[in-house]
Amino acid sequence: FDEEGQAATEDEKVRICKRSYDILVNEVHFPPEDIIFDPNVLTIGTGMEEHANYGVDFINAVKTIKEQCPYVKISGGISNLSFGF
Repeated sequence: FDEEGQAATEDEKVRICKRSYDILVNEVHFPPEDIIFDPNVLTIGTGMEEHANYGVDFINAVKTIKEQCPYVKISGGISNLSFGF
């Protein structure tokens, strides 16, 4: 989440995590190895076409976040993958 709301797309997830990382590491001097991001897997089982890529967006975002934010850990519950079934 940020001022614009919940991150739904891969790009939004990466942008928000990278912004948070930069503030925490560079401004607050928080140890990056103690940061845990949860880019949130949104519900894909709704039957709505615009939700169909949420799982892939999460997986791709995790890869990019790990590349752009060294030493962070990622948490992601997967209950939303089957929520609508």
